[in-house]
Amino acid sequence: MKEYDPLDFANRLIRHKKYLIPAASLMPWLPREAAPKTFGTLEETCKKMVLAGSAEVPETTVKAFFDRGVREWKVTGVLEHEQSLYVLPGGGCVGRNGCLVSSDHCAIRETAFMGKYGVEGVKSFSMLDPRHWIHRQRGNLTARRSIPRPQRVPGTAISMNNCSCHNFFHWLTEVAPRALAAMQFESKGAMTFIVDHQSAYQREILQLLGTKPSQWIQPHSHLHLQPDQLLWCNEPTSHLLGEFAARIQRNGKLAKRSSKKIYISRKKASHRNLINEQEIEMRLRSEGFESYDFEALPIQSQIELVSSAESIVALHGAALAHLLFASPGTKVIEIFPVSRQNYDLYPRISRMRGLRHCLVLASQSKHRQQLQVQCTDLFNALQDAL
Repeated sequence: MKEYDPLDFANRLIRHKKYLIPAASLMPWLPREAAPKTFGTLEETCKKMVLAGSAEVPETTVKAFFDRGVREWKVTGVLEHEQSLYVLPGGGCVGRNGCLVSSDHCAIRETAFMGKYGVEGVKSFSMLDPRHWIHRQRGNLTARRSIPRPQRVPGTAISMNNCSCHNFFHWLTEVAPRALAAMQFESKGAMTFIVDHQSAYQREILQLLGTKPSQWIQPHSHLHLQPDQLLWCNEPTSHLLGEFAARIQRNGKLAKRSSKKIYISRKKASHRNLINEQEIEMRLRSEGFESYDFEALPIQSQIELVSSAESIVALHGAALAHLLFASPGTKVIEIFPVSRQNYDLYPRISRMRGLRHCLVLASQSKHRQQLQVQCTDLFNALQDAL
């Protein structure tokens, strides 16, 4: 078996925004092997280590201010799963999304991504139907004819990516924390991390966790890696997220900022902008807030601002993932599009971190989700948060 070499031309990448184009995709003559034909499960093929038991998360409510009124919306309680680490000797990691293959050549069901039709859905579509090819490309290895020939990675490696690893929120809350689970299994100095690291914020976070660039491998659609011992961690729970935030804050030696009230702007975003942002910023400035564009700041500065803030106002967006680093008791006012459904996304993080969260609902245009919020609703939320 060929050993993985990052300098090999076939392993090189061309990056365009969030898209990765591997050189291997231009080399159809590269050797391949038959794809798995059956599914196996983690319980059947892996050794399991329980890092934290399941936990009951209670139901709570969040206040929503709209049209000069206020209402309470439920944030439902959940039973969090066990935080587990799975050890797969001789297993393989295929593609950018981290689909796993067992040593007996079975696709691991829990790591596949098939979309809304489920694991078996691809079999009900003709090859002339686009949905067949969507399944084939998104992680159902049993729907493919072949997969790349494996490249060996010596020692222990953890596959960290998932199907949303290109997104800042999902990478920060679902991908990066898995490195900590692997560190509890083996010294981080001897570990390889199979994870997206093409963006500056990704590299900075991985270094703040205590890892080195020489330990990272960038997965892509034409890469099949086979470590001596492969690790996989299930979706991070509040236990692992809490440890992750504490490790970043401790290793980063964060400086205390003088600014205590911050407004996170989205003026440079291509969608979900505030039409009346200038009016909102003037009102917030009179209340002692300072405006920041997080896209123009390094990730450590963003974390420093959030961790030292006593009040945060922000539009619904990926920047609110930084609530992981906020101090307990911080007041959070989220400007939320009235037509969206996932209003409980960031209130769940606030509940986990002990923050005081409320929503201010904004009307939304059909084109590019342009938002407009009433100053009266924002002022009422500010007064309620005092």
